[in-house]
Amino acid sequence: MPELANNQTVDDVSELPSRNGLRAKHWLILILVFCAILAYPIAVIFSHKVIDEIPDLVPSRVWVDPRTGTAVELLERESYFGWASSKPSWHPQSRLTAMPAFQNGLANGLAQFVSSRAELVENGADDTDLSQAEALLKSMEGSDADDRLYAAIEALKRFDGRKANFLVEEVTTLQTLRKDLKKFSEELDQIEKNLRLTASRPSRGVFNRADVDQFYRAKGAIHAFGMLVKSYPEDTTTKPGFEKALADLNTAFHRASLKSPVTVSNTQPGSFGFGGNDFMALVYLITEIRSKLATVDALIEEEPKDLS
Repeated sequence: MPELANNQTVDDVSELPSRNGLRAKHWLILILVFCAILAYPIAVIFSHKVIDEIPDLVPSRVWVDPRTGTAVELLERESYFGWASSKPSWHPQSRLTAMPAFQNGLANGLAQFVSSRAELVENGADDTDLSQAEALLKSMEGSDADDRLYAAIEALKRFDGRKANFLVEEVTTLQTLRKDLKKFSEELDQIEKNLRLTASRPSRGVFNRADVDQFYRAKGAIHAFGMLVKSYPEDTTTKPGFEKALADLNTAFHRASLKSPVTVSNTQPGSFGFGGNDFMALVYLITEIRSKLATVDALIEEEPKDLS
């Protein structure tokens, strides 16, 4: 019989916590602490929302100008995910590199498109909506980036609304395609040169935040250009071979969008690296895009008729 303390009955002893019960509580506390430690990095991983494909369908009927509509819906999609660079320091998305870089690359790509569009509008330099949208999209970093995002969306919507009410000079689809192809080719040429320069750097770390930032900024711009090209109809011109050339260009943009590594690899030639050299792989895909861009441009260069 167990030895009882003063004034303690057998029933009182049976109610004392067992050694196994105390062990179970200790394990439960340890598991909760372990889960709490893992919760933040897990939240960081699951807040990574870089889009790695170009959908088959893009906005076309809702908007007077499908390209402007595509830009608006791209920005609205990112506002749904949240603009990562505007998050406070404690927020999981603020710890990401790829997502804010991708979003800022996308915004800069759209800014180039807006700039191209302004050049085709009569007195485009004085177009308040386009000028405002371009300026906002070029500065989408900082705590007020969310406000800038919404302001840019509203400016583009106003521009499309003015077109709907015939307050903006009409520009043919073929004219805008020519202008966009030239602008996209110029931007991709510069992106390719910068990627090649980084890929040739002698000193490279296993994980380099600057490399991740550069890679995903390029990815964001490519995604924006690919979505905008996708919004052009196959019958933009009757030029023989145009439909196939445009389809090949869309395929090239889609291929470039698929590559979305968790850790960007930039290994020396001949040395081991997970997934090879991501910079040179993207350079190859950009080269392919630019080749397809040149094919489409050559087909429409002398085309006098537009079916928009």
